[in-house]
Amino acid sequence: MTNGLVIEQNAEFVIDHYDVKVLSYLGQLTVGIHYFEVNFEVNIESTDPSPTTGNLALLRVGSSDGGLSRELQLREKLGNYAMIAELLASTTKDSVVINPRACFQSFPQDLDPPQPPLIRGEPYSKSPERAI
Repeated sequence: MTNGLVIEQNAEFVIDHYDVKVLSYLGQLTVGIHYFEVNFEVNIESTDPSPTTGNLALLRVGSSDGGLSRELQLREKLGNYAMIAELLASTTKDSVVINPRACFQSFPQDLDPPQPPLIRGEPYSKSPERAI
């Protein structure tokens, strides 16, 4: 049994003691890190007294040995530096699948959606016709 997670628009899952619902995909703004707008609520079973109900947050998904690891190291060094938002929860999953079709449908219209990776030797074209 794997410790996996599928992330797509309207997906709901639990991270630590928070119920999380994915609202939209914001893009891959940093190499190797995908950003999502989410809504979160504290689980009823939680002992956390903070009044967090229906809050918006930023979910970052990436490799545990990539950019996210560097961010966690930086947060440790900076401690409670006021210019950086509090990290509410952090978890590691054996497998995370980002459903691109569902995510890209929710991509904000004022931003260019991420482009699919290029296949070596074939030019990328947005039109259904093949590039010559």
